[in-house]
Amino acid sequence: MTISTPSVNTIALYGSRVRADDDYLSDRDILLVDDDLEVLLKASRHFTLRGYSCGTYTWKRLELMSARGALFLQHLKDESLILEDRGNRLALLLDGFTPKPDYSEDIEATRSVVALTETTAANPASRGWALDVLAVAVRNLGILTLASRGVYTFSYQRILERLSECDLISAEAVFRLRELRHFKYLYRQGVYDALPDTCGLQDIQRTVGMAFSIDMDSKGMDADGFIAHCLSKARQESESYRRFRLLEGAITTFLALRRPEHIKRWPPSSHLLSRTKTNTDCIAVTSRNPC
Repeated sequence: MTISTPSVNTIALYGSRVRADDDYLSDRDILLVDDDLEVLLKASRHFTLRGYSCGTYTWKRLELMSARGALFLQHLKDESLILEDRGNRLALLLDGFTPKPDYSEDIEATRSVVALTETTAANPASRGWALDVLAVAVRNLGILTLASRGVYTFSYQRILERLSECDLISAEAVFRLRELRHFKYLYRQGVYDALPDTCGLQDIQRTVGMAFSIDMDSKGMDADGFIAHCLSKARQESESYRRFRLLEGAITTFLALRRPEHIKRWPPSSHLLSRTKTNTDCIAVTSRNPC
């Protein structure tokens, strides 16, 4: 397969399109690796404009992730198609990758991401943000939980099925959590009016809490209060991913509050943040194990 692109050291497709189980909800995931940040930026713009969801990394960062046992490397090892790899650097890195035997610390860090959604505003944009955070966190929690048992799977549907097969979540939870993938898609398309109401969100929060042993204490507030809450929390937050998501919640809610007539016509600017693989869809999002 040939893809015309700015000069990048390594390019690989990965995820559902490589597994051949992609559907209308799937991202077109592409990995870009180079030591030159300017090259990475140009390549990321190039592919984003063509509908790809870009994971951009320097070699130093990717090698650090490998040394720390980040499961994104296992994801690439199992489900990637290398298109360009000068010096076989990616192939050699993946060949030598070994997962950690235990991901309990990473699971705890991801539980703290779920807790970000306890406070939401009484508007669809804020609920969409919370559902998106939950969708990403549930996938990562499932991947990490299964990996601690020596099971490596990265398809959202298959993650839920394997958790159920291991008696870790109920069949009812599988049904409810499966919906998160659709809600994530609606949020990233800016189709807020089709998202669940507050009661629906709280039902999903309870399901997530029960499935992964997380105490959820849902609190609602008006939109301006929620924006102020997110900004205040972001200023205090030391971990980059959680800070990123809090800022996204504030931005999304602000835009929907100030420009409600645009909601169905275009995705929020934070949609561009949500599509950034650097933070959102990586596995084990901790400050020690950047994704």
